[in-house]
Amino acid sequence: MKIFARMRLYIRFVESPRWNTCDLRPEFDLLLLTGIRSMTLHHSRFRNHAWARRFHDVPDLMMNAQTALRYGIEKNDWVGLSTPHSAAQIYLRSKLVDDLPTGIVATGMGWWFPEIEAADHGALTFNVETVIPYDLDCDPVSGSAEARNSACKIWRVSPSDVPNLASVATAR
Repeated sequence: MKIFARMRLYIRFVESPRWNTCDLRPEFDLLLLTGIRSMTLHHSRFRNHAWARRFHDVPDLMMNAQTALRYGIEKNDWVGLSTPHSAAQIYLRSKLVDDLPTGIVATGMGWWFPEIEAADHGALTFNVETVIPYDLDCDPVSGSAEARNSACKIWRVSPSDVPNLASVATAR
């Protein structure tokens, strides 16, 4: 007796700049991964606890040195990020790492700041979910949006150009 119907095990998401089969704008030439997690933060929890913010005070955008050099970015620079499916842009602080290949950037999710008095507490400025496309095809098995494999572009920004950054209590 056959219990389960045959299921495709892998369906390639076509937005990736590396395996692109759709007509993306060429400026979105980086691959964005959003699955990075911090040991001190759980999803969007603990952003309001001083002990957790001592370890991880602002959202990082991890990249290797070659990717950073290509975009004129140095360690701890503020970076703007956008994707081709969102008019929004977010801001993250660069973190140079050795374990990501060139052309790939990575960040975590769930960022907000209790000290920002706006209704969203800065989530629309600092949270990667703001720029993730949730209206594309979803995974046919889990139904989840493709949040770990998006094309993106980045650029260096001055801290004075990051909205609400003056309100953020940073430890570094």
